[in-house]
Amino acid sequence: GYQIAQSLFAIGTGGWLGVGLNKGSPSQIPVVEEDFFFSAIAEELGGLVAVCVIFICLGCLLLILNIAIQMHSHFYRYMALGLACEYGIQVFLTIGGAMKLIPSTGVTIPFVSCGGSSMLSSLVMYGIVQGLYISELELGLGKGEEEQKHTDDERLRILSGKTSWNQELYFVMYLFTGLFLLMPCYLGYFLFAESKDVINNPYNLRQEDFAKKVVRGTILTADGEVIAKTETKEDGTEQRVYPFENLFSHVVGYSQSGKDGLEKIYNFQLLTSDEPIYEKIGHELRGEKDKGNQLITTLNYTLQKAASEELEGQKGAIVVMEPSTGKILAMVSKPDYNPNEIEAIWESLADDSDGEQSYLLNRATQGRYPPGSTFKILTALEYLKEFPDQISKFSYDCTGSYQHNGATIQCSNQTVHGTISFETAFAKSCNGAFAKIGLELSIEQFSKLCEKFLFNQDLPVALSYVSSQFQLKDSSPEWEIMQTAIGQGTVEITPLHQAMITATIANGGVMMKPYLVDRITDVHGNTIKKYRPQRYQVPISEQEAKQLTEWMTLCV
Repeated sequence: GYQIAQSLFAIGTGGWLGVGLNKGSPSQIPVVEEDFFFSAIAEELGGLVAVCVIFICLGCLLLILNIAIQMHSHFYRYMALGLACEYGIQVFLTIGGAMKLIPSTGVTIPFVSCGGSSMLSSLVMYGIVQGLYISELELGLGKGEEEQKHTDDERLRILSGKTSWNQELYFVMYLFTGLFLLMPCYLGYFLFAESKDVINNPYNLRQEDFAKKVVRGTILTADGEVIAKTETKEDGTEQRVYPFENLFSHVVGYSQSGKDGLEKIYNFQLLTSDEPIYEKIGHELRGEKDKGNQLITTLNYTLQKAASEELEGQKGAIVVMEPSTGKILAMVSKPDYNPNEIEAIWESLADDSDGEQSYLLNRATQGRYPPGSTFKILTALEYLKEFPDQISKFSYDCTGSYQHNGATIQCSNQTVHGTISFETAFAKSCNGAFAKIGLELSIEQFSKLCEKFLFNQDLPVALSYVSSQFQLKDSSPEWEIMQTAIGQGTVEITPLHQAMITATIANGGVMMKPYLVDRITDVHGNTIKKYRPQRYQVPISEQEAKQLTEWMTLCV
């Protein structure tokens, strides 16, 4: 596992173009000279050269198979075919294992890896194949004209597919060609889809090597405020600075004493430099570091500041999301900390034996709380789905509490709402009415609805998070059903998840994937990568979202 992990770190770090000759860290891969030489090539010379190595190996395999075709002697044919299979299997096991396409077996690549016995056996194999080819040529030269014509006719039958030998040969050829073509396809998939996650792994020590060559990039808000930057002191040492101190602490995170937040998620991008090549050459000649790329976030300084001030002195979280795009405009969690002092106060922050403050906990994504009356949105939606014709006929006489089989649900401050319609019950957030509604719902259908809205599911977010919980079952007691219907009991949700649900309704039933980074630029502001809004799913119809929106506006 450790060897494969280091191999994948190397391949992912190299990308398509590589980090440069003698600029990688292949020594971090155990037995790299024998078993993982392909990974070292991919790291320093890049995925394109690695693909070329695969095709060179495929060419060598086809060359041996071509020699097998020309063999007149059955013994020589099968010997050449066997050597071709041995060569193909050895290459596939080595390169496929290094990429985790198949389990690693610890064999070498012929003529590429540095193992002494491997090199010797490869030379012997090629010597035998070459000897077979030469002997076939000599045999053909020594035959008479009539005998040679007979041999050529038989070889023509072989090539034209008229023998069982030909079928066996081409089966082997197609099989190995398919396996060899699978390897560059998988390498491309890995570099495009998985390499960034692999590179950002905290166990990838190459990230520390990047920090020796690249000044960590700057993080900015959408409105241009610098929220994290690296300053170089007179003695040459670097210091990560967070100008707004606590304001963006949980969402931006920190890069000393470990990493968290955006500093962790985009660590590789911040330590990657896309400066023009002539600037990089100038830096190298002057012994300077390259300047890392910048993150332009979706965060808005004004909204973040306002949210922070609203929560001052309290515990909780605020998330502001743009419904039509999924952009997170503000994310605040309290209590917070000053990331500029993270190393000095780390022990006190990490020592959370009583669990009261949890300064490092991002309550926006990792705090799970009863949703309260906001959950009545889903209760109302399920009632709308099951009893669409009963909405206009609904009537409930609120006396300030609702009793059923010994269980009592009270309205806030025991407020008596009187005789109310469904719309008024929603607008007044009448606990009694919604407790009664909860008992009428199908628990199975209610559970399916909540799962559509990602309860008990993974969330499409990059930040560390916990999943929200909906635990009602057909066997659940009635008191728990009533409590859940009003957002209490065992149901729990994170603030970010609640924002996603509300944004889905505001966006006509379309749930967008939340994101925090608008684009990545080089140090000069040239866009390297632009992040676009992504539709995640459509859990409800546009008409249902419109109806919920009308009811929700009654609460304002």
